[in-house]
Amino acid sequence: MKTPALSHLSRTCQAVPPWARVKPPLSGIAHDAIAAWLEAAQAAGRVIPEPNPPQDDAGYSGRFLVRLPRRLHADLARNAKREGVSLNQYLLFLLADRQAARRAGA
Repeated sequence: MKTPALSHLSRTCQAVPPWARVKPPLSGIAHDAIAAWLEAAQAAGRVIPEPNPPQDDAGYSGRFLVRLPRRLHADLARNAKREGVSLNQYLLFLLADRQAARRAGA
């Protein structure tokens, strides 16, 4: 069953750069797992929101420079080390988590 969410997933996966794509047969397994989850969630009566429309990200490189106080930089670096991840990964987690909370209306 092809749902809007599954259609969006297919379009999104096609937009992933070639170096980041999951190679078959894993891509088929991931697709099947997502399809099974959607089917089970719908059968359980869960509301599955429509996917967000694709956005034009062409003007963004994925990089930006941020200047911050040394103390904050040191605190963030220590927290990243404690979590066992790079500072970049740690900041990405913090930003994505906050952005998701904003989108959810928190």
